[in-house]
Amino acid sequence: MAGEPPETALLFPNIEPCPTAVDGAQLLDDLVARLKRHSILPPHGAETVALWILFAWAFAAWAIAPLLQISAPERASGKSRLLEVIGALVPKPLATGSISAAAMFRVIEAHCPTLLVDEVDTFLKESRELVGVLNNGHLKSQAFVVRCHGDDHEVKTFRVWSPKVLCGIGELPDTLASRCISIRMKRKRADEKVERLRADRLDWAASLKSRCARWAADCIERLRDADPELPDELDDRAQDNWRPLIAIADLAGEGWPQKARSAAVAISAPRAAGKTSRGVQLLRDMRLVFDQEKVAVLAPEKMVTGLRKLSEAPWAGTGIGTGLNTQQLAKHLTTYGIQSRRNHDGRYYDRRDFDDVWARYCPDPLQKAVTAVAADTQDAKRSQHS
Repeated sequence: MAGEPPETALLFPNIEPCPTAVDGAQLLDDLVARLKRHSILPPHGAETVALWILFAWAFAAWAIAPLLQISAPERASGKSRLLEVIGALVPKPLATGSISAAAMFRVIEAHCPTLLVDEVDTFLKESRELVGVLNNGHLKSQAFVVRCHGDDHEVKTFRVWSPKVLCGIGELPDTLASRCISIRMKRKRADEKVERLRADRLDWAASLKSRCARWAADCIERLRDADPELPDELDDRAQDNWRPLIAIADLAGEGWPQKARSAAVAISAPRAAGKTSRGVQLLRDMRLVFDQEKVAVLAPEKMVTGLRKLSEAPWAGTGIGTGLNTQQLAKHLTTYGIQSRRNHDGRYYDRRDFDDVWARYCPDPLQKAVTAVAADTQDAKRSQHS
């Protein structure tokens, strides 16, 4: 681009936008076809990656930057190949197999590239600072780090706002995983064939990138103002992550609005539903013990005994030797503002003290259904009288 230093132009050659207007739906279809040509992706994976590629081209429109995670349970599952294809299609790609936190925030400050970080499982767990940098880069208003700089240790702010792809084996830290849209790869079967990607034969990418650049330039203002309807199945963080992609799909039109929402639910709703901390599991299991005992109050010792008896729960093996004890139980519950009560017979837990935290952290599915039916009934009655 005009005015950029020579090293930037060398690292990231300028992409001239296509001279004619671009059909967004056709562009997405073509991106999907190219992705599937080189990679075996999970259901909805190609559509999700295609939308994320356009997100990277329209990056200036957004206040949230979902990371794209490419993961797999084992090596030789096509992760790095997919990362290479993405690298051929995004703006300012910068690929690395290892990077320090300092290198990351400095290169983002200098160039705002699309970072393509491979083998994150080999070094990310060792660097809390790097996890912090990646976490900070999720929200534009907080996408900076403060560091001492130069011989005089001058305090300087570095931006960490850029599109990022993380590729590796296994899971990411929870705080980082919640900021990602995850593509979970599998090793291809013997009967599954893909075309080998050759780094010296990427001429096909130029046309697609030119079309992406033109579409993003034409649509950037409408994307800034977009406020798409998001699937209720997603939690708040997942809705934030998918908002840019669904806004792109809505603007592209044809079948893409539905494709994007189906992908969002298929990819991110199961993770949202499956995220259960040890504390939330304890709250759920205590409700189960109350239900099984059919009582409203229980002594701490009896509650612990009931928890240990739950065959699918971890409480019999929690603690030192004997499993969960009353002191550990009390400590867990203090986090949620719950304490045992006392009467002439000793201490006890009152079921009523749990109603608020159950409603907030682990609503009973049956109770939610009853509440929904009651609400629908009330709405129907109001309609009849209006």
